[in-house]
Amino acid sequence: METAAPTPPAESAGPKRRPSVTQLLVIIVILALLVGGLGGALVFRASDSASSASGEVFLESADQVGTSPFTKSVAATPSRSLPTTTSTTRPAAPANQIASVAGSTTGLYGGTRNATSCDRDKLVTFLEQQPDKAAAWAAVQGTRVGEIRAYIGSLTPVILLNDTRVTNHGFANGRATPHQSVLQAGTAVLVDRFGVPRARCFCGNPLTPPAPLPHPTPVGNPWPGYEPTALVVVVVHVEVTVLVLVDVDTGVQFARPIGSSGDADVPVLENGDAGPGNGSTDTAMSTAVPDAPAPVASPAGTYTVQFSGEQLSPPCSPWGAGTGSMTVAITGTTIAITLKFEAAASTDYSGTYDPVALTFTAPDVQYGANPLTGTFQKVDGIFTVPDGRSTGHTTTGGDCIGAFTAAQTIG
Repeated sequence: METAAPTPPAESAGPKRRPSVTQLLVIIVILALLVGGLGGALVFRASDSASSASGEVFLESADQVGTSPFTKSVAATPSRSLPTTTSTTRPAAPANQIASVAGSTTGLYGGTRNATSCDRDKLVTFLEQQPDKAAAWAAVQGTRVGEIRAYIGSLTPVILLNDTRVTNHGFANGRATPHQSVLQAGTAVLVDRFGVPRARCFCGNPLTPPAPLPHPTPVGNPWPGYEPTALVVVVVHVEVTVLVLVDVDTGVQFARPIGSSGDADVPVLENGDAGPGNGSTDTAMSTAVPDAPAPVASPAGTYTVQFSGEQLSPPCSPWGAGTGSMTVAITGTTIAITLKFEAAASTDYSGTYDPVALTFTAPDVQYGANPLTGTFQKVDGIFTVPDGRSTGHTTTGGDCIGAFTAAQTIG
């Protein structure tokens, strides 16, 4: 079971943040894996070795709340397990590796036509009534508390048709607690405009892409049909305007526009388009997948960082303004960051990077919490992070979120 990160001892005066984020300004990054076509093989080892270091991966069935849930269930329909789909949506992967599948893949997800599987408004309302959870939830997704309603409203409810690897985030001791998970086929989730899972409806937990584990150790009871070599990892390929889902009751495909919740569903026509049917007057929408965009150069390198001193979320003492430096290294989809704030000791971070959206989330290495988040922008060959956030935990409870900017140092 997941445990909350330990709380560091208080210093002599005033509420302080964790040592791993003292006076921090920061950002991170993680490099890109652009899936060629609609699928590939991402190196997530599917077996473990008794002689090597291992990492826990929690097996979470479709009807299991899990440890330290963010909310009560916001699933609109009872959860039910489903047999995983055939190889039509899961490309072959080399031995001991887990297949990666583009979030835009036709038939990757299921649902029920003209019905939602997740109550987005209920999730928003709950978070708005729990400021500490709202701050932690927003930090995981790299957004602001005031943007939660719009962000969740942009997500699309679907049902997993494959057992799927993710980084799940519970809530304990005033902060998000990340852990690696396998979500069972049949789990209701919300996905973003790239088709990547961002929230689990049965517990309200925010989701992010999984962290690679060389030697994963399953924790929990496997369900019938669970097979560690048959898992999928959903990756960014292209931004989509519509997802082609499989009706879990009839097996018939239908199209759901991104950001809708069942009220705008239309059938899929024989020519691959989504269009009106049964007397509907809905406008036809193309479901063709566009060519993958050209890879973006890696944002790896050295940055100068400016911490604004702006406090975006209470409760905590205002953080002082200042400068610092940051180094970013990227290997595959894993990013490693070292941040140094003025005369303070450096802090190491490790996390994930979205190569198309150019967003990143990187918890500190020491506690596996306190994530750095932001979005890279490239202008005239220079990478910057104009909207970075850094999260720190105070000894009095709660997370505080501070703003920072960073610019790549050339030469």
